[in-house]
Amino acid sequence: MKSYKGLAELEEKWRNHQQALIYQKLYIQWKDSLLNEEKIKSINELNKNYQTEQKERNYLALLVILFLGVIVLIVILLKQKKVECPTDQ
Repeated sequence: MKSYKGLAELEEKWRNHQQALIYQKLYIQWKDSLLNEEKIKSINELNKNYQTEQKERNYLALLVILFLGVIVLIVILLKQKKVECPTDQ
């Protein structure tokens, strides 16, 4: 990529403007292509991180719901046990 830029500069110094323009266009194409590739990689990485966070949040929410369900079940069972076995008076 840098070689195209260097060639464009050399051709410009030698006053070969047409060839300089060709090399400059090639340089810009490669630069844009690499930038797009980096952006795609960055977007994919962000998406991967987002998906991982979502899975972790869903897992945490499921654990909280399960924990609350167990607590409610324990409270219900304890109340039933009190009803079945009244204290001696």
